[in-house]
Amino acid sequence: MHKKIVIHQPNTFPSLKVIQKIACGDVWVVYDDVQFVRREWQNRIMLRNLKNPLNRFWLTIPIEKTIYGMSKINEVKIFDYETFHKKFNELLFNLYRTSKFWKEINHYAEGFPQYKNVQVNLSDYNVKTLIRLLEILEIKIDILFSSDLKVEGGRNQKLINICKKINGDIYICGEGGKSYLDNELFLSQDILVYWHSWNEQYFYSQYGNIMWRNVSFIDFIARYGINELKKVLIIK
Repeated sequence: MHKKIVIHQPNTFPSLKVIQKIACGDVWVVYDDVQFVRREWQNRIMLRNLKNPLNRFWLTIPIEKTIYGMSKINEVKIFDYETFHKKFNELLFNLYRTSKFWKEINHYAEGFPQYKNVQVNLSDYNVKTLIRLLEILEIKIDILFSSDLKVEGGRNQKLINICKKINGDIYICGEGGKSYLDNELFLSQDILVYWHSWNEQYFYSQYGNIMWRNVSFIDFIARYGINELKKVLIIK
């Protein structure tokens, strides 16, 4: 029996592409002990106006001051979580309250982790909000954290060592990994690389076919609902 491993950073309310990749695996290793990158997907998302998908909105989670180029993802804290959370809920309401799937979005948001008068870890927030979605979708996958595994190695070898430590023999990698992944090195250590191919999917709206690259899954739920999201994501 093969064991498929996905190793991916904890993104904020990620795109369909990222969630589909995670859903392909048996284990998602949250890659939280690598460098935090500003202006990336670890603390920002893209949403769109329900009636006009060409009208896009960037939402950035404010973070505490970090040491540029040195802070790891699991060290980053959200700045003033309660204010952010209030503004985020207001944005969801303003963008999607007229959606016929608003109850599904609201049900999802009601299950967000509750924090009160504490510093909130960005990675913890991202993982818990994604776990909430996976539970609603009834997608079962084991979740581990690279920081707990305490594995060393260079860019390729660390990924291999993570797979080996949890007895994984298949590593699922996005096609972007072809620019750096040493496939022969993986094979030499008895790990097969499966490339997760995302063919940009288009869905019809009153404004024509709209794209989903880099757009949060929340926007998809607002337009098509949870049941359609299941069809897109569950490809095991």
